[in-house]
Amino acid sequence: MKKTLMPVLGLLLLDQAAFADQKAETAKPAAKPATATEKAAAPKTTTTPQAAQKPAAGTPAAAPQADERVKVALDRLKLKYAIGDRGTYSVVFNVDKRRQTIFVNSSTQEFNGTEIRLVTSTAFKVDGNLPVEKANALLNDNNRRKLGGWRVVGNNGANYVVYAVQVPANADDNLLRTAIAAAMQSADALELEETGKDEY
Repeated sequence: MKKTLMPVLGLLLLDQAAFADQKAETAKPAAKPATATEKAAAPKTTTTPQAAQKPAAGTPAAAPQADERVKVALDRLKLKYAIGDRGTYSVVFNVDKRRQTIFVNSSTQEFNGTEIRLVTSTAFKVDGNLPVEKANALLNDNNRRKLGGWRVVGNNGANYVVYAVQVPANADDNLLRTAIAAAMQSADALELEETGKDEY
């Protein structure tokens, strides 16, 4: 894994003014990292899995409603968003001619009394299984991450490499902003390194 994937905390602290330029996007993926000069992104047509949106085993398959707490938080951060059919919020960032979509899940899980929400962004996909060497490289990279980590999410016969950050469902603005930045920048950097494309 190249050094470009190493997180830099300074890059994660995007200022609120940078978010104000975002435009609404459909709930489909787009792609690219965010710096302090984001501009509105046009919709992309590529489909991507929205990590951890699938109901857990033994739970009903009914789609969750959009969580009003996410709307309030994104509005405070002056981010434009779209809401998918599973209640997932998507935000698209445009930076340096690249584009990246992040997803903030409405569905949450509870662990030891804490309600947890996922913030995710897709880096790339492979047909079939992820090669062992690449999987090991991602696991090694996770060991150096300060916030969030890589996951592999299966969907329709393909596997997607997704950067996921778990935050409290009522995370304050600074933590949510940092989680969004971590997912967005990490996924876009890996997409560029692995594919040279700008799909997600």
